[in-house]
Amino acid sequence: QSMRVLEAAKAYGLPAKVHVNQFNSLGAIKPMVDLGAVSLDHLEVMNKEEIKYLAESQTIATALPGCSLFLDIPYTPGRQLIDQGAALALATDLNPGSAPSGNMALMMGLACSQMKLRTEEALVAATLNGAAAMELSEELGSLEIGKLANFIVIPSEFSLASIPYHMGHNLISEVYLKGEKVV
Repeated sequence: QSMRVLEAAKAYGLPAKVHVNQFNSLGAIKPMVDLGAVSLDHLEVMNKEEIKYLAESQTIATALPGCSLFLDIPYTPGRQLIDQGAALALATDLNPGSAPSGNMALMMGLACSQMKLRTEEALVAATLNGAAAMELSEELGSLEIGKLANFIVIPSEFSLASIPYHMGHNLISEVYLKGEKVV
């Protein structure tokens, strides 16, 4: 049934973004990648073949570590995905049932401590690859000429590594949207 819905959506130009493999591996990764899914989200349960197949595709692997923390389930194998060449994004999956946190610093901290990402990898996963998973990387996700200048500033006494280390703490001192400081 899912394939029928997603194929019909594709016929109308609607790309697939699919939650798969949260609790079990049911064989959905290959057909979703073959369908051209923009992203596959959750991916807490994956075997080596699925990691390899996803890593060799253009589909973004999106980890939702808040679900793993809250539900006490395995974490997405982020290190293995990156090592195989996958583009990994991070998101909160903010919802009251399985992921009641919208704190991206916490997600970065979990990605580093539980999924074994380096700080820089967690930052790219939370920004540029997150934008790519939403098909917005042409205008968001990095500071480049021609893109919207959306960014945060953290106090000078902190470094990039402070964000995941102080997981869950708000280290943001300023927020800019389209280059304008938000008050």
